[in-house]
Amino acid sequence: TVRLEKAEVPSASQATSASDKIVLVKPRDEATLTSNDVEFEATISFDSDKSCSLLMADKDSAWFAEMSKIEGVSSGNITFSEKVDEGEYRWQISCGDESSEIRKLKISPSVTTTSFSIEGTIDAGDLRRKIDDAHNNLDNLDVNARRAADAIDLRETLRVALRDYERILRDINSLYLRRDLSAEQKEERLLDYKVLVEELEKSTPLLLEVRDSEEFVVYPSKDNLQEIVDEYVAQRNLQGRVDIRKLEDLQNNIRVRTYAALISVTYINGEKKDYTLINKNVEYTSETTRHHFLLESIPESMSDNLVVLQTHDVLKRAELLRFEKPDVITYYADGHQSLDDAKKAHTLLVSESVVSSRSSSSSIPSFTGLVTSVSTDIDATTGLIILLIILILAYLLYAFDVKDKVLDLFLSSRKNKKLKELRLLINDSKDYLDAQNLERGNLIYKEIKLVYEKAPRSVKNEVFKEIEELVKVLNEKYLEYLISKTRDSLKDGAKSSLGIYNKLVEVFNKSEVDTQATFKEQIISLGDEVKKNG
Repeated sequence: TVRLEKAEVPSASQATSASDKIVLVKPRDEATLTSNDVEFEATISFDSDKSCSLLMADKDSAWFAEMSKIEGVSSGNITFSEKVDEGEYRWQISCGDESSEIRKLKISPSVTTTSFSIEGTIDAGDLRRKIDDAHNNLDNLDVNARRAADAIDLRETLRVALRDYERILRDINSLYLRRDLSAEQKEERLLDYKVLVEELEKSTPLLLEVRDSEEFVVYPSKDNLQEIVDEYVAQRNLQGRVDIRKLEDLQNNIRVRTYAALISVTYINGEKKDYTLINKNVEYTSETTRHHFLLESIPESMSDNLVVLQTHDVLKRAELLRFEKPDVITYYADGHQSLDDAKKAHTLLVSESVVSSRSSSSSIPSFTGLVTSVSTDIDATTGLIILLIILILAYLLYAFDVKDKVLDLFLSSRKNKKLKELRLLINDSKDYLDAQNLERGNLIYKEIKLVYEKAPRSVKNEVFKEIEELVKVLNEKYLEYLISKTRDSLKDGAKSSLGIYNKLVEVFNKSEVDTQATFKEQIISLGDEVKKNG
């Protein structure tokens, strides 16, 4: 069993403490040997018996592998005898919680052994540098490109790429220390890892650019509704007809805002690809239930090689998809399609009830036999008892305000639910603003407005101040962003600086008085620079 562990470089005090108890004898530091048979010696001194291990790693790796172990030693000399392949290594001896200094060792080429080396075959260090460059590029994207990057969750893609890189590098370095593999087998494994690295370079974005984009809300026509649900009925082999009026009414319970963008992605291997990105934010009213679902109708021109990020069912190739009420729908297709085609991608709210059952001649006829009559006469005594019970219940409702209490309890529960929902959204928006993600913070604020408008008056009164404060922070963050963009355009001598500055002034005029006081001097100063720039 091979144990891998990541070695931390000890501090000066730790190194002194360890060297007092584990003193390495040989090989010496920076030793170069021509023999593959190596003896690693150390002198140890402990108060109780410990297990001591020889740890080795490739010279460029932080991952150490346990080569062998000696149990139950407390003092004296210990020796580990190992056969080591050619290459450059780092090694140390570890006993319990104590570790020795780290020494370097090189086994030079020998005519009696078969060499194995990854040098020049895989430049893993270059891959790591490019992943770091991709992170830097992501941090420097403008608002529009950042929105596209957030839609495809590019930051998570880079995180996974870095994780996979570290795993591949760890596995490559451990090949040096595998005694169960011959040199030929190691070379075969190395080729497999090389393929993995190439795939990682091919699938990891280095740079993202937005060529064109548009945001819009499109409502499907009656013909669109009929056509899409008819296709759904056909694909599911349902026996029924579409209740088009009910279907039209359902669409009042949904609002879909679409962000469409033509993006170009350059990958780490240098390959560049164009995509058409569709990102939809879906808002529902409280009238929707778990029995509702979404149908996404995609134009045929965009259905080739479609990648959909959310869980879905495919009903007709990639042209008709079903989703279980997600808040976001994101997909992208190869090539730059027309943004007008993106407006033909419709999202419908549907329930199975819009397809009503159709009667059939093969249905079983109802039974029309004799019906035994049942007497519904109530004797006078029973009637008086029922009337008395009704009067007592009416008196209890009146005397103890049961109705009002039940109503108050219901309204209180509803109020608490809305308050919790709004405060959760407010905190989410603040978190994104703290992370300098203005675009996502603003999107969540739009959702806050939707929930706020439908909340009871008592809830509105309770959260009004919190929302007012959030709006203030949003305005300030947006002003800071526009000031930064204006300055950048002035540095580049861009003609667009005037347009950005005019937008800055517009937002400034709509801001609160104390916010205006904070930014007034900066905006006046920028105005003078914009005038000088012509």
